[in-house]
Amino acid sequence: MTSPPIEVGNELWFYHGGTSYHHDWQLVGVGEGIDHPETLDPIGCGAEFGLGLATLRKDGFAGLYANQYRQGVLATRPLISLGTQMEVNAKCSPGGSLRVEITDRFDQVAGSCSRANCNPVRGDHVAQRV
Repeated sequence: MTSPPIEVGNELWFYHGGTSYHHDWQLVGVGEGIDHPETLDPIGCGAEFGLGLATLRKDGFAGLYANQYRQGVLATRPLISLGTQMEVNAKCSPGGSLRVEITDRFDQVAGSCSRANCNPVRGDHVAQRV
């Protein structure tokens, strides 16, 4: 990749280059004794080049999965927020849900922000308020 991702709606778009030949054969192939046309002339051996696009869900750099046998639990590092609302990026399987609980630095529930008081998030949302 030669450029940072582009934000398009709820996705990040990554443009990248690609080719049909081995990237390292031209650099080390002769020294390693690889007898293949690409080691001498990757362009002249019929290699093809192209532009690709990879997409990723916005803020979808990590994924956590729970199953029917037990709950998944995620604890973040301590965060400080001056806001009064929280949004999550979640894609719940059919029948699945997510609840949030906010605790203080002593691991005590902050105000009424308990898991029991949280309306469950269901479905697929990039920025769902909890």
